[in-house]
Amino acid sequence: MANGEAMRNTLRKRNRILKALSDSSQTKSELTNQTGVSRSTIERAIRSLQELGCIKKQSGKYHLTTAGKLALDTYQDYVEATDDLTELHKVINDLPDNISVNHEFISGASKSIADPQVPETALQESNKLLHSATKLTGLAPLSLPSYPDLLQSKIQENGLEVELIIEQNVLESLHEVRGDTFADFVEHENANLFSTNDSLPCAIWIMETPEGDYAGITIYDQGGVQAVLINNSEPAIQWARDVYDEYRENATEVGKL
Repeated sequence: MANGEAMRNTLRKRNRILKALSDSSQTKSELTNQTGVSRSTIERAIRSLQELGCIKKQSGKYHLTTAGKLALDTYQDYVEATDDLTELHKVINDLPDNISVNHEFISGASKSIADPQVPETALQESNKLLHSATKLTGLAPLSLPSYPDLLQSKIQENGLEVELIIEQNVLESLHEVRGDTFADFVEHENANLFSTNDSLPCAIWIMETPEGDYAGITIYDQGGVQAVLINNSEPAIQWARDVYDEYRENATEVGKL
């Protein structure tokens, strides 16, 4: 058996022991009491973890080595990532094939899954961010009825800067339905809109706020909100900016309507 495979199998079976030792050094008896497993299981666990260099004995007690601490952190990250995928697979599997969601975005993201009866409740967290945002940048594959008015109000109230790439057919529909109101929004100095003939995969956005930057994905299903994922980590924000920049290269600035 390869060492890597042995490590993975041991972490899966013995992570409770590592977790217990991450809190404090312990004897075999203390480990038995804390974990609730048998003494014989503790004996086997200690033997396998020592062989892998994850723990060592000192002054009659066992404690984690540097390798053991890293192994436990890696395993816990793996558990969190697979839990995220289990919760979100139905949502992210509906994304088109031309968008590759960065695993660092999914990991640690806050998730708002829509209630089928009231789907726009999934927007509550992103709308909270919008209320304090100084700039919104992103892709707009469609427009919810309330959004043009909401963005315009934030421009007027807070000086929000808006930079959006909108599908050409969505742009035309908004102009047709909202007329001069939408034209005024497009022509406002704080609004920079770009049109594209590409099919945008979903609403990928970055909000800059006084508290920091946030990246988000708003996923739609048949025109309704299905889920909103938000992550404020640097890798997630950079991924969202990279996706935006890729579409921006082929987009055309919208002038007067």
